[in-house]
Amino acid sequence: MTATVDQPIRTATLSSPVRRPAARPIPRRSTPRPTPVPGLEPRSARRGGRPIQIATPRLELSDKPAALVLRTARLSGPIFRDDAAEATGLSISTVNRQVGALLKAGLLRERADLAPAGAIGRPRLPFEINVTDFLTLGIHIGYKVTSITTHDLLHRVVGAIQIPTPIAETSEQTLTAIGDSARRFIGRWSNRRVLWAGVAIGGRVAEGGFVDHPRLGWTDAPVGNIIAEAVGLPVSVASHVEAMAAAELVVNPSDKRSSFLYFYAREMVGIAFSVDG
Repeated sequence: MTATVDQPIRTATLSSPVRRPAARPIPRRSTPRPTPVPGLEPRSARRGGRPIQIATPRLELSDKPAALVLRTARLSGPIFRDDAAEATGLSISTVNRQVGALLKAGLLRERADLAPAGAIGRPRLPFEINVTDFLTLGIHIGYKVTSITTHDLLHRVVGAIQIPTPIAETSEQTLTAIGDSARRFIGRWSNRRVLWAGVAIGGRVAEGGFVDHPRLGWTDAPVGNIIAEAVGLPVSVASHVEAMAAAELVVNPSDKRSSFLYFYAREMVGIAFSVDG
């Protein structure tokens, strides 16, 4: 995602030309934040009266049974349930429960066309990730360029656009413009359900998706709140270098026992450590 800053860019503004402000702190809001719940901060309401969900992700692989089954389906699917039990270390009954729930939710699908020929009794059907019905949304907010992408549940990019990061007087105006662009972009896939949005950004990310970004002149910018309201989805917000490290771990879980150092220096400088996964 960060490689997008190497692409040619053009200057763009919102409604009227405004010079990019020098890095300066924006006064903090006088109203207190809601008391955060670890990993999730609900806010008043979003469209339709449903609560907004904003997560500050834990950058590690989950060991919950559902996550283990989904990960095995992503890496090894189509896969039979007994093979999934062996791969995950879960009991066959636990795998059956998780697969049943994930099939009901639509995140997995069975492959009847791959059932063993000549089997007696109930056929053994392998399962795999459902890549046709769901998408996720990714937003990388850079100093000059913002990238907006959609992905299937195998983490493959389905669509992508780049826009100049909007120039505005306040962080709220910039984030609203980015959120509007993201909402229009995911509208291209009206036949798929978008499950979640992830935002990667430089600077420091606090609980609840608030960001300090000195290069953009942002202090306590409500990134999670504004993007969630704009796209109508649960949102995770993470530092872009940590997000890169986490993405590497998700894509290459066999490296879970290894340790890595990630270092990025361009408009912002960032470091992330990955230690034993």
